[in-house]
Amino acid sequence: MTGLDSTELIIGERPQYFFDSGLVEEIQNIRRTVHAPRQLERNPVLQLDRPWEHFTNFGADDWALWRDDDGRFHCLYTDMALDREKLAREGGTLIDWHISRFRVMYARSPDGLSWEKPGMGIVQEGGHDTNIVFGSETYGNVLGPAVLDDPVEQDPARRYKMLYELGVPGFRMADETPGAHIRLAYSPDGVLWTAADQVPRFGSLGDRLGDTIFPTFDPDSGVYRIVTRHPLMELAPRTRPTHAPMVGGAPSFDAVMATPNRRVVRRIFMCESRDFVNWSEPRLILTPDPNLDNLDVAFYGMRPFRLGGHWIGFLGVFHQVSNTSTVELVHSRDGRQWERLAPTHD
Repeated sequence: MTGLDSTELIIGERPQYFFDSGLVEEIQNIRRTVHAPRQLERNPVLQLDRPWEHFTNFGADDWALWRDDDGRFHCLYTDMALDREKLAREGGTLIDWHISRFRVMYARSPDGLSWEKPGMGIVQEGGHDTNIVFGSETYGNVLGPAVLDDPVEQDPARRYKMLYELGVPGFRMADETPGAHIRLAYSPDGVLWTAADQVPRFGSLGDRLGDTIFPTFDPDSGVYRIVTRHPLMELAPRTRPTHAPMVGGAPSFDAVMATPNRRVVRRIFMCESRDFVNWSEPRLILTPDPNLDNLDVAFYGMRPFRLGGHWIGFLGVFHQVSNTSTVELVHSRDGRQWERLAPTHD
């Protein structure tokens, strides 16, 4: 986005970042450099260390992190109790009710480095007061907490909003149409949550959505947005028979066209809402580029953040053959149209 309308050049006192060249009139003897962050040597700073924890999942979407008005850090993360023997014997998916249990746990930190997991007085397990705050045998599996500290909410009891995936008791993925059941919860502090009576809707998809959700609020437009995935994104028609053997090394390879089928890999979508309940149909915003990306590349998820007059996002790039992920920086001036900032090399 190098060409901007003249009205967009009136920036006032907003900080500007040169992710693109929109505000650059002339360049001489300078170059743009992308730096990679360095991992802290003491990692992991938050790890499995309680007797009631089974598998603490810090994947693409199974945690939420925020900082409160006093500078303290808070984290919700997903714990999964998986019956591996039953999975191998009976089959199914990791999130089937007869295979696993998911619940959301809470941790806090004064600096983002040293974390504690306080007993919350909600769930007792094995004689311990645990840090489990959501999900139970009666309510169902709760996973993928997506938390927003809402800057315009007038009701203190609803300051924090969470969209999450719910697998009710007895849930089996094979019995369902594609997509996760999404529900809404409110909290005054981001720690103690109450499930809402309203069921969020996503256009024609109803309460179904993809399984990565990252909410934001745009103060310029007054609109809530979520960056997510479409539940039908891997079901697009192909130009070859449905059961033709795979010959390209990855499920996204199109055997007839001999090119990666960009219609069926994981991609990034966006929904918008005025009330956090009724959402628009997911709209595609980022997809792998066949001119830049390798054959096995898919986009797993993208976390957006407001930065001055810009938006930035950390794009999870999944390399299917090696089963590894890398992170790329993406940016936007309006929070709706996104571009990748490709790393530069000598």
